[in-house]
Amino acid sequence: MAFQPTKRSDYSHSLVHLTRKRRNVRGKLEATAYQVLTEILQNQTIRAGSGYVKSQTSVVCLSEIPLAALHHFTKPPTESAKYEPFGIVFHKQDIFDQGGRPVIYLLNNELDWIPDKHRWRVVRFEAGGD
Repeated sequence: MAFQPTKRSDYSHSLVHLTRKRRNVRGKLEATAYQVLTEILQNQTIRAGSGYVKSQTSVVCLSEIPLAALHHFTKPPTESAKYEPFGIVFHKQDIFDQGGRPVIYLLNNELDWIPDKHRWRVVRFEAGGD
């Protein structure tokens, strides 16, 4: 499906999965962000986690950040950052067709109105966070 070009600099037809270093429970480096990307490409699988959403459902994190703005969100491997400039780009429609949905940012005390089966979409709102 072809999308019309957008005139908005804050919108993208893509979703990005950025990689980061993987550490074990003791904090020892197991893989660099580049090695994690290599594993994803070799295995054709992104490992899901459950640490960021308000349910025990495992999810994969994708960002709608426009590709031209990725440099604001990542740092070179030589600098300290949560994410490095390694990742995979997906077409947003393909992810939506596979069941992917946007997250809902809520404060912890606002969770009650979300049915349990949809809490995998809820992420705690952290104003001013990185």
